[in-house]
Amino acid sequence: MPTREIYWNVEYARLLIYPVFAVLVAVASYGLYGRLRLWRLGQAERRGDALWARLRATLGPVLAHTGLLRERYPGVAHFLLFWGFAFLTLGTLLIMLQEDLTAPLFGERFLAGDFYLAYSFVLDVAGLAGILAVLLFAYLRCKWRHPGVQNRREDLAILSLLFLVLVGGFLEEAARIAVTLPSFEVWSPVGWALAQGLLAAGVDKGALLALHGANWWLHLLLAFGFLGLVGYTKLLHLLTAPANLFLHSRQPAGALAPIANLEEAETYGVGKVEEFTWKQLLDTDACMRCGRCQDNCPAWNTAKPLSPKKIVLDLRDELTAAGPALLTGAKPESQSPRAGLIGGRIEEEAIWACTTCRACQEHCPVAVEHIPKLVDMRRYLVLSESRFPAELQAPFRNLENAGCPWPVGPQARGAWAGERGLPLWSAVSGAEYLWWVGCNAAADERNGRVAAALARLPRAAGVSFAVLGADESCCGDPARRLGNEYLYQLLAQANVETLHGLGVKKILVHCPHCYNTLKNEYPQFGGNFQVVHTSELLGQLLVEGRLPMKSGDGGTLAYHDPCYLGRHNGLYEEPRRVLAAAGVAVIELRRQRQKSFCCGGGGGRSWLEERTGQRINQARAREVAASGAPAVAVACPYCLSMLTNGLADLGLADPPRVVDVVEVLAERVMSSEK
Repeated sequence: MPTREIYWNVEYARLLIYPVFAVLVAVASYGLYGRLRLWRLGQAERRGDALWARLRATLGPVLAHTGLLRERYPGVAHFLLFWGFAFLTLGTLLIMLQEDLTAPLFGERFLAGDFYLAYSFVLDVAGLAGILAVLLFAYLRCKWRHPGVQNRREDLAILSLLFLVLVGGFLEEAARIAVTLPSFEVWSPVGWALAQGLLAAGVDKGALLALHGANWWLHLLLAFGFLGLVGYTKLLHLLTAPANLFLHSRQPAGALAPIANLEEAETYGVGKVEEFTWKQLLDTDACMRCGRCQDNCPAWNTAKPLSPKKIVLDLRDELTAAGPALLTGAKPESQSPRAGLIGGRIEEEAIWACTTCRACQEHCPVAVEHIPKLVDMRRYLVLSESRFPAELQAPFRNLENAGCPWPVGPQARGAWAGERGLPLWSAVSGAEYLWWVGCNAAADERNGRVAAALARLPRAAGVSFAVLGADESCCGDPARRLGNEYLYQLLAQANVETLHGLGVKKILVHCPHCYNTLKNEYPQFGGNFQVVHTSELLGQLLVEGRLPMKSGDGGTLAYHDPCYLGRHNGLYEEPRRVLAAAGVAVIELRRQRQKSFCCGGGGGRSWLEERTGQRINQARAREVAASGAPAVAVACPYCLSMLTNGLADLGLADPPRVVDVVEVLAERVMSSEK
C-alpha cells in the first residue's frame, strides 16, 4: 500500500491538520496572553541584560535537567518524558515536512535508507521512554505519595492524556506495519512487536485499516488537545519554566534588592499582589508544585505555618482572583492588603517564620525566588504599618541608638578591642586587612573567645590587621532581613562612609552574615571592598605554610554548614580544608553542603521566639547528636549560639561540644609567643 495512504488515510485529512493546529495554537496563545497581562500588573524590573550569559545558564537546567535530577526518581521521570516528547515532536515534524513539502513539491523523500532506520529506532525508544516516565510519575503520585506533592484532578488527567497519546502512536505504527509488513520495520521494535501481535491475533487487513484510520484521528485530536491545554493548566510551565530560568537574578545569591529612593518612596515593601515586580509574578506561574522548596525548608520541617510552595501558590491564586478587576481599573473590596494578601491568603506568622536560609531557592529547579517576596512583605509590615512581633522592638531600638542589635554601645566595642590589645585602624598605618569583628563578638562572651582565638592566627602568620573598635557599627543584616530597610540603609551608608574615609580596601570577616552584607550588598551603596572570609584567608595561609602546625592527630569532629556561608556564598570546602589541615577527621552530618539544615538563627530569627512546632535549633542539634561525633565545628557566631542552646535543651548526658573552626585551628597552630 502506498505510504501516503497509510499516513494520511484520506486526501482531505491533510487539509484539516493545519487549520486545526492553527486554531489550537491560537487557543493556547490566548491563555498565555491572559497570564502575560496579569504579570504585567507587577512593578517594573530589569531582567534583560547579558542575554548570552542568561542563555548559557538556562541550557543546563532545561536540556540536562541539572536541577531536577537532584531528586533522583522525579528527575529521571521528567528527563525521560521531556526528551521522549522532544524526539517524538521532532520526528512528527520531519514526517510532515516530507509528506507536505519535499515530496509533493520536489519529489524528495529523505526518510529513507539508513537514516530512516535510525529515525525509526530512535522514535520507538523515545516513545517507550515517555510511557515509562508516565508510569513512574503515576507511581510517585498515587503509590509513593511524596508528602511535598499534592495530587489534583488536573495532574492525573494530564498523565492519562500523555499515556493515551504515546500508546496511540504505537498503535498507529503497529497497524501500518501489520498492513505493509516491510522487513526493515524491525528497526521499529515496539511497533514491530505490536504488529506481530495483531497478526497473530488474526486481525485482517480491513480491520487493520479501520484501526489505523480511527486511531489516526484519535491520536491527532489528543495530541492537538494537549497543545491547546498549555495555556490553561500546569502544562504552562513548559513555557514559563524556561522563561523563568532565563530571567533568573544575576545578582549575588545573598543580595537583597534595596528600596530605591527610600526617602521619596510612597509605598514600602509589598502589601498588595500588584506591588510585586512582574518577574515575581512570573515566578508564580513557573512553579511546578514539586514541593522541593517545602521539603528543604527548616520552618516547614519543624511544623511552622510557612511553606515556600504555598506562599508562591497563594500569590498565584491572589493574582488570578484580583487580576481581572485590576486590569479594568476597578478596586474590589478584596484588594485591601489585610483581606486580600497579608493576613488573608498569607498568614503573618508564615512571613515571620522564614530564616532566609535559601534552601528553598537552592533546590527550586526553575529558579523561583522565594526570599525576596517574604522580605518585601516584612518591609510592608514594618515600614508601612509598624506591625511586627513585639520581640523586635528592642533590637530595632538598639540598632538605631547603639549600632548593635544587643545593648552594646561603641564604647563597649572599643573597650573589648583594647582589652585584647587589638590595633586600631585609626592608630596604625599600612595594615593589610581591616578585621570586621562583628556584633556577636562584642556582645556574647562565648563568641568573644572565638574572636580572641582568631586574633592570634594572623599574627602567627605575619599578616597585618587592625580593627575599628568604637568606630565599628552593625553591618545591618538583621535590620534588612527583618524588613526594616530604612534602618538598614542608615547603617550601611554610615559604614560605607566610615570605611571610605579610613581608606579601607580589604576586609577580613568571620561572621557569614556580615560577610554576605559587606561583600554582596554594600556595593549597592558604593561600598566596593575586597571582602575575605576567615576560612578563605586561613586556608591560603595554610597552603603557603605560614601557620606552623603541631604534630599529632587533631581528633574527630562533625561540621555544620552555615547557610550564609554555604548556600548564600558557595563556601563549602574552605572550612573543611582548614579542619583537614588541622589534622581533624570530619564526620558529615546527614544534611550537609547544599542540603545543610539551618540552625534557626538567620533572617533575624535569633530575636524571635518559636511558639509553633519544634525549635529549629533543636532539630539540627538532634542531627548533630545522631552523628556520634564528640563535637561539632561551625563557622558562624549565630550557629555557635543556636547549636549550643539546642544541644543543651536536649538534656543529653554527654552532649557534643560546639566549637568554631577558628578555635580548632588555633589549638593546633604552634605558638610563636615566648
